[in-house]
Amino acid sequence: MKNLLCAIDGSEYATPAIDLAADLARSFNAELTLLVVNELVSGYGRTGIQYHWSDDVVDDLLAKATAQVQEAKGPEPKKVIVKSRDVARAISMYAEDK
Repeated sequence: MKNLLCAIDGSEYATPAIDLAADLARSFNAELTLLVVNELVSGYGRTGIQYHWSDDVVDDLLAKATAQVQEAKGPEPKKVIVKSRDVARAISMYAEDK
């Protein structure tokens, strides 16, 4: 295993996923990527484009996840932000590209 992708969303399920990803990355000497997909919730037209989270919230999610990885003694993670209307597809497309 060379690369490990951990998609995070700030939910209660993300916490154990981050711990497991950090442990696996450390155990297999793999690179770790933390991925946040900021979902497009409305857009175009008169209202403009709106995403689920502000940039500050996304930055905070990644900062907290990075601190959690460091606490678990995992490798320094690569941090990636993707903006998409379809979260699951964005995750799978990122994984396929890497």
